[in-house]
Parts: sequence; structure tokens; C-alpha cells
Amino acid sequence: MSRAPGEPGAPGVPAGGPAMTDRGPGAAATAAAAATTAATRPAAVRALAPVVRTGRRYGRRLAVASLDLAVRGAAALAPRGASAKAPPRQPRSLFVLRNNDVGDLLAVTPLFEALRRLFPEAWIAAGVGDWNLPVLRHNPFLSEALTVNAPWHNKYQGRRRPWHRLLYVWRSAEVRELARRRFEVGIDVLGSGWGSLLMLRAGIPYRMGVRGYAGGDAAVQAAVSFDPAEHVGRSALRFAQLLGAAWLPEVRPQLFLSAAEAEAGERWWSAGEASARRPRVVIGPGGGLAAKRWPAASFAALAAGLAAPGGPSLLVIGGAGERELAADVTAAAASVAPCRGLAEPPGLREVFSLVAACDLVVCNSSMLLHVAAAFAKPAVVLLGPAFSSASQHQRQWGYAGLSTSLGREPGASERICEPAEALRAVRERLAAIAGAGGDEAAGTGGTRRSGGHGNTGGAGNTGGVADTGGAGDTGNPGDIGSAGEQRRSVR
Repeated sequence: MSRAPGEPGAPGVPAGGPAMTDRGPGAAATAAAAATTAATRPAAVRALAPVVRTGRRYGRRLAVASLDLAVRGAAALAPRGASAKAPPRQPRSLFVLRNNDVGDLLAVTPLFEALRRLFPEAWIAAGVGDWNLPVLRHNPFLSEALTVNAPWHNKYQGRRRPWHRLLYVWRSAEVRELARRRFEVGIDVLGSGWGSLLMLRAGIPYRMGVRGYAGGDAAVQAAVSFDPAEHVGRSALRFAQLLGAAWLPEVRPQLFLSAAEAEAGERWWSAGEASARRPRVVIGPGGGLAAKRWPAASFAALAAGLAAPGGPSLLVIGGAGERELAADVTAAAASVAPCRGLAEPPGLREVFSLVAACDLVVCNSSMLLHVAAAFAKPAVVLLGPAFSSASQHQRQWGYAGLSTSLGREPGASERICEPAEALRAVRERLAAIAGAGGDEAAGTGGTRRSGGHGNTGGAGNTGGVADTGGAGDTGNPGDIGSAGEQRRSVR
């Protein structure tokens, strides 16, 4: 996800995040070992440590300033006509860059609906990493999803040097393809100097970015101001407002399942229910940096506490590289009552269908939080020690009425949530679901049929089944057919 100030991965903040709170004998032993190591270092090395830290800090600032200067210089040297003072009143084509992680993309998907309703005849393309293409499948508001594996601000490309990023911008086939399509308006949702440089290189005349985050207002004509107190999805919708939108959709992720996908999710859960339907809980112990995750042992204790004969149906989900973690949590619950897992790490679309058919999600600050919100499923979000404020996390990433963020809070609690607290919160959510009855207890969520743009239902029905009909043609903007063809959903 994009990072708020003070979180790991934010500009000027080390990836490891803030110092962890000591927890248990293991943490104490680690701290003692670190202190011993520091004490035995030569005095000269210890004396140089503050100098090295200061040098790194100023080095990062110099790198950001250098990038900003380079981008602004490139804009100044661009040929006449490379930049437009104002956006077209009715642009023929728009490009939205979101080359970040899965949760980052999910959080801003309402922007696509806002743009489509504002410009119903335009060709609207999203530029995302290939890992995110499944997120946009069947989306009725996009004309196409383009692969943009830009090597910055995501965990999938690893840490790349500046020259690798420059080579991508200047020489990659993906950026050359963007330039060939001649988009009229470009939006860098995260807002970085690199994103501005990419849009400039692609020849997009009217560019939009973010002011006050990662140099995202360099070489753009309009910018949204970064506000860590505002929800990421709401901030993204401000781009539509800058372009003239008066109506905005609900700030909640949008995912669209085919009827077959929805049925597959329901079938999987039903297969584990011998008689009556039971509350269905998805547990996701993985995702993100270690310092941002709730401890694996705590997830195991929570799963064991939830497991009970005749209790909720439990499914533990882990991604690639998290097999052992998912297996350990599953085993902890299975020692008390049956708990199911998956033989192989599921693909994104399988995760979506399973969450769509569940009743409650328990997870870290991860993709699952946003998937749950897309299908109007409540979520209990358990924060690791890197998050200094649970309320800040809820404002920026949570969903009012659906998610609850539990963790540290300045002036209230300097420790992360204990398993007993989490178990109490989950049981309260399950009791509320059971008491509500109706659609919520049955796990149906909302439905949206999206065969065409004019058939999308109300703004509140942002998750569920997409009756997509035929797949849309997704050639370049210069080859757009009729308006009806443009509105077909992305395959």
C-alpha cells in the first residue's frame, strides 16, 4: 500500500519501520543481544554511527530533490505542445497509473466509475503491474487494463536503482506503447516524480499528480494535496473532482465476479458444511512487511480460540511464500475443531470468490481488508507494531461500518492487540452478523450486473456478480468504435 508519514516505506522512513515494542522472552533476548553487540564495537565505529545515519538521511533527501529537478528540467526541455494548460472539456482518452500493490489498486477503484460517469464516451485505460490485472477483470468502467510494470513503489519489482527506473521510462516497450496511444489526460494516483516522468515520456499533454508526497507534483498541471488524515480512496476521487465531477461514488473498492466465480466460492464453502450453514470466517495471517503484521503466534492463538465443534467455518488463506504460516495457523485451529485450508496458494480471483461467499474476514493491514469491503463484508484488522495509531490506520485505509482496526494508539496503548482482545472483537462481530439475519447472515452481500455502463445499478452496490456478456475490444484509443463498444467491461 502507499505509505502514510511515519509508516515503513514512506518517503524518508526506513522499510523496517519504527522500533518494535518488546514482546516476550524472545524479543527481550534479541534486544539484549543487539545491545551487547553494540557495546563490543570499537569506539571509533560507535562514534561514526550517527554520522552515517545523518548521511543516509540527507542522501535520501538529495535523491528526491535531484529527481524533482530532473523531472522539471525534462518538462522545460520538452517540445512545444508537449504540455497543455488545461484539460480538454471532453477528453477522448485518459490514462490512470497505479503500478503499486494489490491493496493500493483496490482502494482507488471507485475513481474509474467517477471518470466513466464524467466522460461516458472516453477511452479510459488503467496502467497496472501484471500482478494486478486480475483485479480489473470484468470492470465495466474501464476500456482496458494495460501492463505497466514500473519499477517503483511496489513490492513486486524489488528495490531498483535510479538508472534501472530511467531505463524503464526511456527504453521499455510498455512506455513506448503508452506513447503510441497518445492519451490526452494522465493521472498518477500515487503521485511520484517517476510517475510524472513516465507520463511526460509517454507524451501525455495534461498530467495530474499528488503534491506533498513523493515529488508527485513535478511536471504536472494539476495536483491533489496529500493528506494522511483522508482515506486513500477519497483522495483518489479528488482527481475526478479536479476534472469537473460533481457526483462521486461511495468510497469502497469495486470488484466484479462472473456468475461462475460467485458460484464456485459458494460451492467451496457449502462443501464443508455437512448440515446447516454456519458463519464463515476467512483468516489471513500474511501480507506486507513483517513489522506491519500481527504476530503469527497470535493468529494461531486466535484461530484456536475461534475453533469449536459446531462453531464457525474457518478458512486460513496464505499467499505464495506463506505456506508454512498458513499451515501453522490452520493446525492450531484444527487441534480444536475442523479448520480448512487450500492445497495451493489461491489466485486473486479465487480469493475474491471465497471472500464474497464468507461472512467475516480477520486479517492484517493487507489486500484482504479491501476485498472484504468490496463485497460489504465486515473485517477485523489486526495491526503489527509498525503502526503507531489504529485510528489513523482506520481513517486512511479502513471502511466505516465495515472494518475495525485494532492496534497501538498514542496516549491509550503502546502495545499491539493481544489475542484475547482480538478474539473478543471477532466474537462480537459474529454475534452482530447472527443477530442481523437476512442477507448479511447469509453472506450474499450486494450484487452488480455490469453488462454495460448504463446497467450498473446504484453506487452502493459495489461488489458482487458481474453479468459481463461479451468481452470488450481493447485496441488503442485511436481505433475506438461506437460508444457502446467502449463501455464493455475489461476481460
